[in-house]
Amino acid sequence: MKLDLSDVTICAVDSANVALTVRALRLSMARCKFADAILFTHATVDGAAFRIEKIPKVRSTVEYSYFCYKQLPTFINTPFVLMVQWDGYVVEPSAWSSAFREYDYIGARWPFVTDGMSVGNGGFSLRSRKFLRAVMKPRFTLDARLNSDWLICRSYRPELEKDHGIRFAPENVADLFSHEKVVPTAPTFGFHSLENMWRHVDDTEMFDVIRLLNAHACSTETYSRLMMAYFDLGKFELMSALCSKMRRRISRSKILQSIRESAGDQARATECIRMCERLSPSRRLGFVRRFFGKVASLFEKSRVG
Repeated sequence: MKLDLSDVTICAVDSANVALTVRALRLSMARCKFADAILFTHATVDGAAFRIEKIPKVRSTVEYSYFCYKQLPTFINTPFVLMVQWDGYVVEPSAWSSAFREYDYIGARWPFVTDGMSVGNGGFSLRSRKFLRAVMKPRFTLDARLNSDWLICRSYRPELEKDHGIRFAPENVADLFSHEKVVPTAPTFGFHSLENMWRHVDDTEMFDVIRLLNAHACSTETYSRLMMAYFDLGKFELMSALCSKMRRRISRSKILQSIRESAGDQARATECIRMCERLSPSRRLGFVRRFFGKVASLFEKSRVG
């Protein structure tokens, strides 16, 4: 039996990874009964089991944030909205708690924040209608230079709490709801971030997910961390598939930078590189050896220096 969330609308906004966002909505809807389900997109989606609201193509995170905080609330008629993304959706309905409804905003916490205002990830988040209406007010302006979740859930949080009675979930409740940068110790209702998908997507389906990812996703640090996760798990075919897509989609310099940023240590990164080389198609072997040889050399120089 599906989890009854008949007081919740599930929403997603996407113009970049539409097929994967459709997947996220369908998986969430297979596990929960929502009052309404809406995909805001410029694209045409055939056979959707949810409403499609056509919007101009979203071309940046700034445009995405503006729509979510300043326009999307006008479409919501339920007490709550569950925001999902292509890399964040419902995975364990049994982890739902009625206590979640006691708060106006719940998202995965940021473990690097230690001042008590750590609950803020919006990629998979539950927001009350009260919260939606509050942040629509002109007072709460967005800044293209700042992450909008950080701005709303930290910079504006004291004012939202004091003047509008907004309740942000405490850390222990947020840890039951979702995970992003924190390793979960128990099943959570949902999750966010590409680097966590190995926990929730079976290996066969993951090849399809990799195939559908857009070029921008390949250049992110979370993409490289996912590749390293599969390396650590000994799932080298998935690691190689991720690596091969990087080579097709982004420049050599960006690949080098991404590997450096995601590697936990030089030896681990070098071994991952060598494994990618061994699994590369023979017709590209010469290029791969030269390329990853350069990477290994850079790591060796860094270690010696």
